Amino acid sequence: MLVFIDEPGLNTKMTRGYGRAPLSKRCICRVPHGHWHTNTFIAALRIDGLHAPWLLDGPMNGHAFLVYVRQVLAPELQEGDRVVCNNLSSHHAPGVREALEEVGAELMYLPPYSPDLNPIEMAFSKLKALLRQHIAREYSELFDALSEILPSFTAAQCWNLIRHADYATN
Repeated sequence: MLVFIDEPGLNTKMTRGYGRAPLSKRCICRVPHGHWHTNTFIAALRIDGLHAPWLLDGPMNGHAFLVYVRQVLAPELQEGDRVVCNNLSSHHAPGVREALEEVGAELMYLPPYSPDLNPIEMAFSKLKALLRQHIAREYSELFDALSEILPSFTAAQCWNLIRHADYATN
């Protein structure tokens, strides 16, 4: 089975780009400028939903990715799974391929600059739109918002994302 992984950057200043207000009233939303925190969210997309979610307090690097693969992703994989990811340098960290092969999974890389070939990109677009509605300003609020949002990704939606990227025909 194909398993697509990716990691979008999330931060505590995410907010909607547009809003509504009564006629002749200004729409106001407070956004922290100069004081926000960047986090990295990583998850795996299968035909039956989003799996192995992990919120990292900070940017992704090779060591953090290896920890994710060993402790979060690998326990959810089955023999014969193919893990598909982009060519981010942290995905090439020493030990990643070996950790996946230990559980019988194969690591595959997408061609450079090909986000259209990774259906999880579209899932993360929806995820970020929903996160902007939650207005999470602290790490704990971001974690709670993700916990509330992730179950909304149904198996049917995930199957459609994979089909839309031309990985399935029926």
